[in-house]
Amino acid sequence: MASTGLDNLSGELERAVQGPSQTLPDRIKGALVGWIENYVFEILWTVLIFVVFAFVFYGAFLYFTAYGDENRATMAKKTITYAFVGLAVSAAAMGIAMYINNILVKNDYVQPTPVTVPTTQQQPPTTSGGSSTSGAGGGSGTSTGGGTTMQGGSADTTGQGTGASNTNSGQTSSGGSDISNAPQPGG
Repeated sequence: MASTGLDNLSGELERAVQGPSQTLPDRIKGALVGWIENYVFEILWTVLIFVVFAFVFYGAFLYFTAYGDENRATMAKKTITYAFVGLAVSAAAMGIAMYINNILVKNDYVQPTPVTVPTTQQQPPTTSGGSSTSGAGGGSGTSTGGGTTMQGGSADTTGQGTGASNTNSGQTSSGGSDISNAPQPGG
């Protein structure tokens, strides 16, 4: 058999009377509100189901005892129909009440997640020929990407390179070029 929580209510009230943290009316109010939050919907559902079954049985009794009386049979059909309509409306009302209770009283709602829009990203540099950032390449290939263009030769991250010309952000120099734009030791 399901507990209606009355034993829990008495325990909560006893603890509220003995507790020193707040004034007595506030402690009793807190105990009653906690009990109502936990058990009132269960009690209402139980009562609602019994009322619906009572009206369905009453409608069925009217229908079976109509003995050909059309008015009584119609009244029985309406009673059963209205019992189920009442159940649907009551269920919707209790569902809305529980939803609002969760949001306002318990602050138990789901935060909407923000939608992120993907941004366009720059294509990574493509390499052809013998260019290398490790200094082990050579040849006459072209490496383009991120505003750095190197034609021919090879370059490494220390700035030592061999080849014809290197163009970095529109500036031309002969010899090596620092591809990583990292600060060099000693200068």
